[in-house]
Amino acid sequence: MSRHKSSHIIGLIGEPPPAWHSLKRAYQFYVMALSKSFRLQAYPTLQDFLSSRMRHEAAIVFSPELGSPLLADRHEPLLYPVWGGAIHDFHNLRELVPRLRDNERLLMTCESDQSILQWIDPTRTAQFEMLRYPIDTSCFFKMPTSQAKMSLGLHPEQRVVGFVAKLIPEKNLHVFLDLLAQLRSAPESKDVIGVIVGDFWKDYPGLNDGNYREFILSRLEKLELSGHVKLLPSSLELSQLNIVYNAMDVLVHPTMCVDENFGYVPLEALACGTPVVATAYGGLKDSVEDSGGSLLEPTWLSLSGIRADWASMLNKVKLVLADGELSRKMRREGRRYVRKHLATAAACRTLEAIVLRAIRHRPSDVSGNARPWAPTVVTDRRVTHKFEKWNSVAVPVGAYVSSDLPIVTPRSLLRTVADLVIGARGAIRINDPVWSASIKVSKKQRDVLSFIGKDGMAASRLLRRGSSLSELQELVRLGVLTCAPV
Repeated sequence: MSRHKSSHIIGLIGEPPPAWHSLKRAYQFYVMALSKSFRLQAYPTLQDFLSSRMRHEAAIVFSPELGSPLLADRHEPLLYPVWGGAIHDFHNLRELVPRLRDNERLLMTCESDQSILQWIDPTRTAQFEMLRYPIDTSCFFKMPTSQAKMSLGLHPEQRVVGFVAKLIPEKNLHVFLDLLAQLRSAPESKDVIGVIVGDFWKDYPGLNDGNYREFILSRLEKLELSGHVKLLPSSLELSQLNIVYNAMDVLVHPTMCVDENFGYVPLEALACGTPVVATAYGGLKDSVEDSGGSLLEPTWLSLSGIRADWASMLNKVKLVLADGELSRKMRREGRRYVRKHLATAAACRTLEAIVLRAIRHRPSDVSGNARPWAPTVVTDRRVTHKFEKWNSVAVPVGAYVSSDLPIVTPRSLLRTVADLVIGARGAIRINDPVWSASIKVSKKQRDVLSFIGKDGMAASRLLRRGSSLSELQELVRLGVLTCAPV
């Protein structure tokens, strides 16, 4: 591999949207890594690239121009980072992947994307490349927790539960607040405080109606958390964000963002030695799960959306806060994992090797043994989701969740998935900012849901009242009940 900058010119087509901090950080990594060995020429738009007379050895396409007819006659290898595209552009990818030219590559950051792409066209595996972004340990590193807490104006002994994300429904800030309120309801946890870093994004192009800020402010008042939460903006300098991570006793990351294909936030926290409790979803399944510094909550796909057992996640947070030995082990293992597997120098070498393989028309070194996946039925005429966009992304989300639908047994504990509004005319409504849906159910199913209540109930008790396992399983499949072993 080249140690000196070559005469090869690499084109960079397109730029990440300014508001997408994670995409901006990934773009900056590409520039930093490739500038070590290649000459780079940036083109803000595809037309700028097409108008250039410069000869390129390869080009990285950051704009959503995969398979554009305008690129069909280009001689240079084209490489496309798959930034959530396997979810949001799933239907386009089904059309385009089989038509990829031999010198074109797709760069993935997680095995979930690999599973989707291999299902679309298993003959193209040689054109799929895995690239996990590095975590800059010169920015994110361990410092004394007490010092970090005092820097935020907190008492050194105060326990801090943290949340860092875009403040959009899919990131589940409302779930975090519910967990925090339940933590503080215990007499021994009255000192727990929440630290939230992020900004509300009113026009985020996802499962979002633009009213999330008002919902969260109301939730804070309802849960009596206004004086127990510190809100910080996403514009923090990295040095400040490092202090925030270090002040946390645990980072809670309950994301169900449908295109979550990497997970910068939990990995940055691990680099600081902060334990992480997160959902096992998308990129987190392989970037965070094996770290030793995290506890992941399984996710599954129901007919009305992504599901997880939030009561189980709460128990994981309690365990980290209560078990000092476990917490210390997670802190050590998390830092060690990031240094070993997400080092900047290694990621730079990986990206350079990918580009050189494309230039030399050599196959990818990614094997085709990602978890097998095939689409399943995720729509039902009984379910009307509030967001029509969900219907266009629900199918590939099946590759992002971590588990199959839970199986109800007599020993299962069943809980309602959220606040339910139970109507009198055969329909119920899930009252949730992201998974709001209207679901037609039978009178018997409505009676079961009314009887269970918010605290949950053992399936065995419902069976004694005349319910059947198949009836209870159907409520889990519809997404109105979660299911966990007792």
